[in-house]
Amino acid sequence: MCGILGIVSRSPNSDKGWLKNGLTSILHRGPDDLGQWISPDGRVGLAHRRLSIVDLSMAGHQPMHDPENGLVIVFNGEIYNFQHLRHELSQKGYMFRSQSDTEVLLKAYTEWGTDCLTKLNGMFVFALYDPRNEVLFLARDRAGEKPLFLYQSEEELRFGSELKALLSDTALPRQLDQESMDVYLTMGYIPGDKCILKGFAKLMAAHAMIFDISSGKSRTWRYWQLPESPEKTSYTAGKEELLWELNNLLGDSVKRQLVADVPVGVLLSGGLDSSIITSYAVQASPRVKTFHLTREWMKENMHG
Repeated sequence: MCGILGIVSRSPNSDKGWLKNGLTSILHRGPDDLGQWISPDGRVGLAHRRLSIVDLSMAGHQPMHDPENGLVIVFNGEIYNFQHLRHELSQKGYMFRSQSDTEVLLKAYTEWGTDCLTKLNGMFVFALYDPRNEVLFLARDRAGEKPLFLYQSEEELRFGSELKALLSDTALPRQLDQESMDVYLTMGYIPGDKCILKGFAKLMAAHAMIFDISSGKSRTWRYWQLPESPEKTSYTAGKEELLWELNNLLGDSVKRQLVADVPVGVLLSGGLDSSIITSYAVQASPRVKTFHLTREWMKENMHG
């Protein structure tokens, strides 16, 4: 996991010292590297905490720049099909300086614009600054695995992987949203785009957002949704065929998620789901390590 943080505003904002404090508050999200970038005109500030998974070298450092068109990106997550996309983009003439999926995202946006989202298979949230069109492009993965909190006013947009990173700026309001509080006490979580604090929101799963720096206006849209369930009468496959298809889908999904330049492990919960995932993982990579915490160990080591 990594952490991202940033601000984009219509006019230059000289007070971006909170970005550094925000990065400190999310140290746990990425202890391997950190970076910060301020645009020459002072209207954009991007910051990143890195947990290195793919391309451990400094070539994967973020915020990452594309010198050809000035694009800058901060990215949290992993694009499971980045190698396939890299090959497709290479066939179109794109050159790469790193082995990272972050750079593939930059080139994918250059080639397909916001439609690049339809090609991504992974868990992600990113913010991409496009100086040519003076916009900030944000997107969150289909299942919403990676979080993104937002604070928007008439002049600016701020975003962060965690709410406390945004609150590193002491000037931002801290007023409880009563409706969200009621929902949390009822359901145990806050759904949709709501947030525990007034004025703050979340970018919803499978949604993207464009913030126009010149006008200060934003546009949010849903780029993916679950397909409708087919009518029972439309099923033509038998039970064995459906089981074979499910087996292939699960195997392919687990195999994609094993791509990493660091050791990969599986935490065994003792349940059926982690056992099934481990079975597919071992088929794809026999050296997968497994871990399990016993109740006795937790009693001895988990205090408070």
